[in-house]
Amino acid sequence: MTMADTFDRSTHQTELAHDIKKFAGEFYTRFRNNQLKENKALNLEQKVMADLKTAMLAKDEKQCAACGPSGSHHIGQNFRRRRRRDHRRDGTETPAKNS
Repeated sequence: MTMADTFDRSTHQTELAHDIKKFAGEFYTRFRNNQLKENKALNLEQKVMADLKTAMLAKDEKQCAACGPSGSHHIGQNFRRRRRRDHRRDGTETPAKNS
């Protein structure tokens, strides 16, 4: 039983009860559409951020020839700086920039 039905039973004003049902239906439709739009925007933003993070990690994980299979020092924000530093420490030649 809806609020409009209760109103109709208590006051016997069927026209107003019908108006309440009509308003509630329109309100629900508008509310649901707004929620769907917000969720789509949120999901799109989350997808873009995840794709960006994946792309950044893929770029950071590229290995240079002198590093071997581990390449563990390549993960993170300061990839180029650490790569040059590590190559200077172990005496290998720093590879050319791939910008």
